[in-house]
Formats: sequence, structure tokens, C-alpha cells
Amino acid sequence: MSGFDFRKMAADAKAAMEERKSEMESAPKKAQAEREQYVSVAAKPLLEGVLPLLEKASQDFAEEGILSSITTDFESDRHAERDPTVKFQCKGPPGADGAWLFEARPVFFTSNGSRVRLGVGDHRYSRHADRTIAEDKVGNHAALVRIGLERAIEFYMEEYEKNRSKIRR
Repeated sequence: MSGFDFRKMAADAKAAMEERKSEMESAPKKAQAEREQYVSVAAKPLLEGVLPLLEKASQDFAEEGILSSITTDFESDRHAERDPTVKFQCKGPPGADGAWLFEARPVFFTSNGSRVRLGVGDHRYSRHADRTIAEDKVGNHAALVRIGLERAIEFYMEEYEKNRSKIRR
């Protein structure tokens, strides 16, 4: 008989397959954990800097009769390629049926943890920024928020003019 140990060869192959199977099963969990860590770091400038300013603006706008909504998308298990996002959108007054008479184009703030970007939607139904119009390093977000809110008001006024005949005073 030859000097080959076929049992050892089979056992080594089986062990290699088990190790590979284990790696393949743990890879999605590892990727998800890495994504959650990334989202946690990336969302921090939005949560601590941008969002409080937008919430204050939303309250102040409402006192002046301009309604708005703020939505966040910090999901770590969806859209792995997207950075955490905050959407700010001005809306016209509610009509008789309770629905908004109009919605303006939204503005978006996104972060990768080191930079905050300001983007705009090309239409009122935009779910993410169609174009980035400004960006700056984390910590300089106040200027971006001011620019974003100016654009949001500009978009609101455009829709207000288009829908003026629907608005009751």
C-alpha cells in the first residue's frame, strides 16, 4: 500500500469545509455589526448638531404659519450604501380633508461621521437628495443648516405661489 493517509486527507478537507461554512455564516453578522457601528458614528453629528437646530426651526416656522416635517433614516440594515439622513420639508396648510394642500421640495442632511452634506430633492416626493449643494466638516453644521433652511423656505414659497388659489385665509 502507498504512503497516503486518505482518512487524514478527508478529515482535513472536512475541517476546511466546516471552517469555511462557519466563516460564511458569520460574515453577514460581522458585516451587520460593522454597519451598525458605522451608522452610530455617522449619525452622531446629525443627532447632536443638525437635528436640534431643525427641530427648533420647525417650531419657529410653525409659529409663523409655515408647517414642516422632519424624518430620519438611520437604519443600519437597509440601504447599506447610504449614509444616515435627516429630511426637512415644508408643507402647505391642511385642506378641508386634513391632507396637506402642498408639499415643497425637501432638503436633506447626511453624514459619514467626518463630513455633513446638504442636498436637495428635485421633486416633492424625493426620498433622498438628488443633488448635493454644500458640505462641510463635522462641527461646522450650523452654516449648512442655515443654507438648508433658506432653501426649504425658497421651495415652500415656490409651491405657495403655485397653490395660492387653493389656500383659504
